[in-house]
Amino acid sequence: MRLEFFIPGQARPAGSKSAYKNKKTSQIIVTHANPATKQWMDSVRFFALKAAQRMVPTTEAVCLKLIFLKDRPKGHFGSGRNTGMIRSSAPAHFTTVPDLTKLTRAVEDGLTGIVWKDDSQVIAQETLKRYCRADEKPGVQIIIETVNGLKGFYDGKENEIRGQTTGHLFGRVGREGGNDGGD
Repeated sequence: MRLEFFIPGQARPAGSKSAYKNKKTSQIIVTHANPATKQWMDSVRFFALKAAQRMVPTTEAVCLKLIFLKDRPKGHFGSGRNTGMIRSSAPAHFTTVPDLTKLTRAVEDGLTGIVWKDDSQVIAQETLKRYCRADEKPGVQIIIETVNGLKGFYDGKENEIRGQTTGHLFGRVGREGGNDGGD
């Protein structure tokens, strides 16, 4: 099985949660501390359902690849005759919040029950967050493959993962590699 799809929008992290007791039912209710997280996870589910097209959630081990894309802040660009050009003082990499682990968690949780039964089935992952190129929109690019479909990636022996590295998936990630908002 292989699924590849894009979810447009501003990715949100799944981090802290709040819990409270419902006074009428006495049940414990757990919610995301960030209200935008639920909307983002709803988008993840919507686009995953569309891509999966009635697929039964897999119970196999999977590899997950995610590229989170974010628009550069306006302050990264010049003005006047330099409009649209990235300032030399602008950072090459997206090193601000939210952190990559929490962004990944939101996507994994959103895919649970649609693509896989449980996110513990993810045995390998490659993730990256970077600024959009001029021809890209913010969101997340998702590639999911069952391990059996990955030739040369996993040979079934414990602790032997080979053939795939972030260098293969993401290429160069410096200014020349696409984090500069244009060519």
